[in-house]
Amino acid sequence: MVLAALGLGIAALIVALRLSRTEQGGTPGATLAATRPERRRGMPMAAALVILWAALNFHPVTENARAAAAWPVPIASGLAAILLWLALSPRGVALSRADRALHRLAFAAPGLQKTLAQVESRRYAARIDPDAALRPVLVTSLARAGGSVLLDALAGQPEFASPAHRHMPFALSPLLWGNLTRGLRGEGRMERMPGDGRLVFPDSPAALEEMAWIAFWKDHYAADHIRPWTDRPHPEFEAFLRRYMANVVAAKPGASRYVARNDASVARLPWIARAWPDATVVIPLRDPFAHARSLLRQHRHITDLQTREPFARRYMHAIGQFGFGSAFRPLGGPRKGDPATPEFWLSYWADTYRMVLETAGPNAILVDQDALCSDPRRHLIPLAEALALGNPAELLASAPRFRPPRGVPPPESAPAALIACVHDIHAALKARCLRP
Repeated sequence: MVLAALGLGIAALIVALRLSRTEQGGTPGATLAATRPERRRGMPMAAALVILWAALNFHPVTENARAAAAWPVPIASGLAAILLWLALSPRGVALSRADRALHRLAFAAPGLQKTLAQVESRRYAARIDPDAALRPVLVTSLARAGGSVLLDALAGQPEFASPAHRHMPFALSPLLWGNLTRGLRGEGRMERMPGDGRLVFPDSPAALEEMAWIAFWKDHYAADHIRPWTDRPHPEFEAFLRRYMANVVAAKPGASRYVARNDASVARLPWIARAWPDATVVIPLRDPFAHARSLLRQHRHITDLQTREPFARRYMHAIGQFGFGSAFRPLGGPRKGDPATPEFWLSYWADTYRMVLETAGPNAILVDQDALCSDPRRHLIPLAEALALGNPAELLASAPRFRPPRGVPPPESAPAALIACVHDIHAALKARCLRP
């Protein structure tokens, strides 16, 4: 069986090579001279990584060939094909067709994602510190609330590590996949999402944690909404995500704590408080009328993007970004109304933040995002102290990231009762926000 798996791996390598060469715009019989020098230099690295992986798995194979052949060698041969594919794929800001095929493979195989995560935890056991999963910081709110800039500021601190774009598409294996592809992906800027046009660095923070929730809680993701979480325990998932947190921290030298942004977690605040009582949840609160207008604009933009670029819809679906676009799935339950109207998003804001008002516990820190952006130096120190950062003053270096907000009036089409309701919810939440 081992020989068969190795033969399959060699065949996969040949197929990957032919596909990669075809991807460059030539025929399957084109010569490697058509590849760029940096891709040719990536080939020895891919070969070395494959040999290293085989060596690491040789010992368990000799001890128990039948057990080992059930997964290490097939996985190794598959990774070998993927690595060679990456080594020969065109480099640039956009995902090539080879990259997209790899993403589709990863998205279609959640079982493989889990298996690779287990392999990673065993292979890097000596490097992973389970205590690094303690006291995690979880940033959550509706999209467009300011969670991204807040995450960037926190992830920029030496003690924090966050899921990163480098970890895609096997995001649940940040150590294994990030290390294997580090020399092949390069360090230049890359496209954040297919067709998005926004460029990020490979190690820039990315909202990828939701992929783990999707892998374990499929029943919560209905076709037209995402069901809220109750206190029902899930020991397997709780242990998995703790390991994932520790692995993310181990992937960043010098880091000791986990930080991540996950918009959907705003619908699971009681569950998080029960499962991880040591976690701190940070909830940025933005002016509701500016927030609703931003959601509407982003919904229009993403809907147009996904119409022009179907793979973008598949990509956002896979990483759990259901906040807008043609794959929009509201938190809490199905919604009536037209998402192309401002009152739809204002109503959605009201229902979501009413839920936050009712379910946010003592482990939640609400941040007045407008006040923070208006005077970051005054508000960052209290946040750093609330999160028990090792050096709170270091967070001040992120102050230039924050830009003063602009006031937005209520939409004229919104009913007066809805506007009054929004004002009341916003005032109640602001009263709970962290103060300097």
